[in-house]
Amino acid sequence: MASKQGKYAGVPTDQPVVVGAPVEESGADSKIAKAEPFQIGSIDDNEEHHENEFVNDEGGKVYGGIVGGGAASNETWTKGSVQSPAYRDVWFAIVFVAQFLVVVALAIAFGSEAQSFMKKQAIDQSRRMGRALYYAGDSLGRGLKKHKHDDTETPAVEEEQEDEKMDDDSERFEDLYNDDTTNNEETASAFASNNQNFNNGDDVQPPPEAFFPFVIIASVIAAPILAVVALGYMSRNAAQLIRASLYIAVGLNVIFFFFALLAGVPLSAIIHAIFAALLACYAKAVWHRIPYAAANLRSAIVAVKANMGVSLVAFSSIPASVIWLFTWVFSFGGTLTRDFMYTTREVQTTSQWDSENSSGTHMETTISGAGIVVIFAFILSLHWTHQVINGVVRATIAGVIGTWWFSPLEASSFCSSAVRDSLARSLTYSFGSICFGSLIVAIVETLRAWLRGAASRNRNGIVRLIAQCLLLWVERIVEYFNKWAFVYVGLYGYSYLEAGKSVMTLFRDRGWTAIISDNLVNRVLALACLAIGLIVALVSVIAGLLTGVTGGWLGWLAVAAWIGFFVGFILSGIMMGVLSGSVDSIIVCYAEAPMKFKENHPHLHREMEDTWTSAWPDVTLTPVAMAVPLGGPNARDAPLN
Repeated sequence: MASKQGKYAGVPTDQPVVVGAPVEESGADSKIAKAEPFQIGSIDDNEEHHENEFVNDEGGKVYGGIVGGGAASNETWTKGSVQSPAYRDVWFAIVFVAQFLVVVALAIAFGSEAQSFMKKQAIDQSRRMGRALYYAGDSLGRGLKKHKHDDTETPAVEEEQEDEKMDDDSERFEDLYNDDTTNNEETASAFASNNQNFNNGDDVQPPPEAFFPFVIIASVIAAPILAVVALGYMSRNAAQLIRASLYIAVGLNVIFFFFALLAGVPLSAIIHAIFAALLACYAKAVWHRIPYAAANLRSAIVAVKANMGVSLVAFSSIPASVIWLFTWVFSFGGTLTRDFMYTTREVQTTSQWDSENSSGTHMETTISGAGIVVIFAFILSLHWTHQVINGVVRATIAGVIGTWWFSPLEASSFCSSAVRDSLARSLTYSFGSICFGSLIVAIVETLRAWLRGAASRNRNGIVRLIAQCLLLWVERIVEYFNKWAFVYVGLYGYSYLEAGKSVMTLFRDRGWTAIISDNLVNRVLALACLAIGLIVALVSVIAGLLTGVTGGWLGWLAVAAWIGFFVGFILSGIMMGVLSGSVDSIIVCYAEAPMKFKENHPHLHREMEDTWTSAWPDVTLTPVAMAVPLGGPNARDAPLN
C-alpha cells in the first residue's frame, strides 16, 4: 500500500512554492528537465528513491542539495519538510506540567511556613552581614584615628576617651546582632536613634517617596524606546558596528595589558596580550565575512520590525520568570521545614583543649537521603522551567521568521497571524520537544550547581574543579546546539531528535559559516545592550534629580544609576535576544531557500547575494529543492492527506 505525503497549504500564493530542477531518469541516462512547480507528492513504497529526493507534479525526481559553482555536488542537503499537526515528545510535556503543578501545590500548602522560614533566614543573614561590615568599618576607623594621632599630638586623656566611646559603640552594635532575636526591634530602634555616632553627625536622609517609583518608571519607559531606536541605527550601520565590536574587543585587551604591567602583575599582562593577539587574528580571518553577517542582521531587523508583536512574547518571559521564581522559593522554603528533610544522630565529641582528653556526645542534624533527592529535584525544576520559557520564545521567533520568509503577507503587522500561530504551536504541538531539549540543559546546570554547593566541603577539590570545567563546556555546547534545534522545531514542527539531526546536517555542510555569522552578530548585540544600559542609567540619574533628592544625594543618585543600568541592560537584552534568534532562523532559511527570499524580499536578497559572493566568490548557492516550513493561518488546519 502506498504511503501518502500531502501538499502543504500554508502559503497563500498562486506562484510555485519552490522552483527546482527535476531530474528525469530513464535507464542509465538522465537529463535536466525544465523547471516545474514543486510540491510534496505521492511516493510509492515499491519505487526506489533517494532519501533526499522530492517528487514534482509530473513524477520527476528532485534532489535536495547546495550546488557549488553551478556544478553538481556530491554532498546532499536534507531539506526540511512541514510536519503534520501532532503533539510530539508528549511525555516530556506531561512530566514538565506535572512537576510544575507539584511546585505550585507545595507553594500553596506550605506558604506560611515558607514565609516564617525565609524571614528567620533573612534576619540571621542580615545579622551576620551587619556584624562583618561593622567590624570592618570599626577596624578601619581605629586605623585612621591611629594614623591621625601619629601625625598630630593628641592628649592621652582625649585619645582614651575616644577609644572608650568606640568601644561603647561596638558593644551596642553587638547587642543588635546577638543570637537572641527577641529584642531585635527595640535594639534596632535604639541603635538607629544614635546613628550619628557612626556617621560623625552627618545623617543620611532617606530619598523622597517618589524617588524609586520615578526612577523605575523612567527606566522601564526609556529602555524599550532606546531599543527601538537602536534597531534603526543598527539597520543603517550594521557592518560598521560589527567592525567596531572587533576593534573594541582587541582594544580592551590591550588596555588591560598595560594596566597589568603598571600594576606589576606580569601573568595577567601575558594573558591579555595573548587574548589581544588571538582576537586580532580572528578579526583578520573573518573581516571579509562581515558584510554577509551585516546583511543577516539587517534582514533580521526588517523581519522583527514587521512583526513587533514577537517582542511582546519575549518581554512576557520576564513576568513569567519572576512569578515562577517566587512560586519556587515559597515551595522550596516550605519543603525545607518538613521533618523528613533532616536526620539527627548522636555524635561523639572529643575536646582537644581538655587536658584530660575527656569525651562527650552531642546531637548533629544533617540533610537526610530523602532530603538530598528533594533538593536536587527542586534545583532541576528551577532550571528546567527557566529553560522551557526561553525555548518557547526561541521557537516562536523561528516560526515568525519562517512565515515572513515564505509568506510575508501573513507576517507584516504588529500582532500578525504569524506571531499568534507560532506562539500557539510552541505551546501545543511543539511544547513537548521544547521540554525535551530544555531538560538536557537543565540537568547539566543542576549538576554544576550541585558541585558548586559541594565545593565548600573541600574534599576532592581538584576532582570537583575538573568536573565543573567539563560540565561548563558541556553546558555551553548543549545550549548552543539547543538554540539551533529550536529553530528547526519552530520552522517545521519537528520532534527534538529530528531537529537535532537537521542541526548536525547544518553544521556538517555549513557549520563554519553559521558560527561566524552568529558570533559576529552577537558581538554587536552585546555592545548595544551595554550602550543602552549606560544611557538608561543617565536617564535614571536625571529622573532622580527631578524628585528633589537631598541628603546624601550622591549616594542616592548612584543607586538610581545602578537601577537604570540594570533595567536598561535586561530589557534591551531581551530585545537583542529576539534579533539573535531571528538571525539564526534567517541563516537556516537562506541555506534552504534563497530563491524564496529573492521572490518575497528582492532588495534584501540582492544584498545577501552580493555579500555572499564577496565572502565566498567560488561558491554559488543554487536552490534545488526544498519544502515550505510552518506558517500561515491554514497551517494547523491543513493536515497531510
